[in-house]
Amino acid sequence: MTFHDQLTTDEYSTLMKDELKDVASHRLNALINVEANKARVARWYVKKVKVKAFAQGDLDWELILSIGSKDS
Repeated sequence: MTFHDQLTTDEYSTLMKDELKDVASHRLNALINVEANKARVARWYVKKVKVKAFAQGDLDWELILSIGSKDS
């Protein structure tokens, strides 16, 4: 284990630049994970939502829920 006070300026600078590269790769991996999760949620949402088309004049039922009730 090397302590910071035992490093030369050039060694310290090199180590800091390497850590910045690591941070950039971690951020890129996090972005990839976020995009994958968004795609997964979108697939789930599209699977659960049923497309319905209504024309003018069609009768439909309107459901009014009281406050505090759960929609199931």
